[in-house]
Amino acid sequence: IFRYANVYGPRLFAKGEAGVVAIFTERMLDGKEPVIFGSGNNTRDYVFIDDVVEANVLALEKGDGGTFNIGTGIERNVHEVYRTVTNAFGDRAVKAVFGAPVPEVERIALDFSKAKNELGWEPRVDFETGVNMTVQSYGVDIQS
Repeated sequence: IFRYANVYGPRLFAKGEAGVVAIFTERMLDGKEPVIFGSGNNTRDYVFIDDVVEANVLALEKGDGGTFNIGTGIERNVHEVYRTVTNAFGDRAVKAVFGAPVPEVERIALDFSKAKNELGWEPRVDFETGVNMTVQSYGVDIQS
C-alpha cells in the first residue's frame, strides 16, 4: 500500500482534483490568472511522477506488501509553488489572484524513511527541476 504526497509532472490532468502545479501551468498557458485560495500558507508535500513510478517498480521487485509513504518530506506552501511556476514562465507569467478560503488541512509532509530503508527508494527530482520539466511538457521554453 502506498500513501502518495501530491503527485505532479508532465501529462497530469489539470481538471477536477488535479494538483496545483498543473492547474497553475494550464491557467498561465491560457492567459488566465491562477487562483490562490485562502491565505496560500497551507503546505503540501510534492513528489514528481517519475519518482512515484520508480517507487512502484521497486515495490514490485523488493516489497513485502507493507505500507509506504511516497513523498519528499518537504513542505511547500502555495506561494512557493506559484513562484516556482512563474519562474519557469519568466516574463510570460500571469499574476495570481486570491479566492475565498477553502477549509482544508493546513500542513502535509510525508516521512518516506520506511520506503528508503526497505525499498531503497528516495525522491530524486527536486521541485524546481520537476516544475520546469512539467512546464516544458506543455511546449513552453523555460526562462532563465
